Amino acid sequence: MKSALWGILLLVLSLPAWGQAAADRYVGTWQGDIDGEPFVTLILQKKGDDIGGTVVQNDFDLSEEGEVTNIKPTTRKGRIVSAEFTGKRLKIKAQNSLQGDRIRYMMELTEDDEGKLYLLVGGYDSPKIPPLTLKKVAVGKK
Repeated sequence: MKSALWGILLLVLSLPAWGQAAADRYVGTWQGDIDGEPFVTLILQKKGDDIGGTVVQNDFDLSEEGEVTNIKPTTRKGRIVSAEFTGKRLKIKAQNSLQGDRIRYMMELTEDDEGKLYLLVGGYDSPKIPPLTLKKVAVGKK
């Protein structure tokens, strides 16, 4: 019984360290392309215990089937205003600097240098666009 209690205590005390290690894996510059064309770049940085940074995304049209079409060379740049873990995924909310609208993403790592990015239209629980494959193109400071 005592060993089980010690095991639980050890697990609880190690959770913050696990969260920091998980956050460190996300830090860096990530790029996602659609049909070989650059579409989104995320620059994720550690800010104390939080993750911050910027998102640069090209404008696009969205078909009724949820496919990205007509990628435009105009870019929207946003500052990450919140990033939090839900399980193995990172919820990211960015504030567009020009229009003031919020852009929401869900990021999930599949490897240390590869992941999936969901552009969320309508909320975190309703991804409308198939996920993009992200590649880590630069390692950030932890």
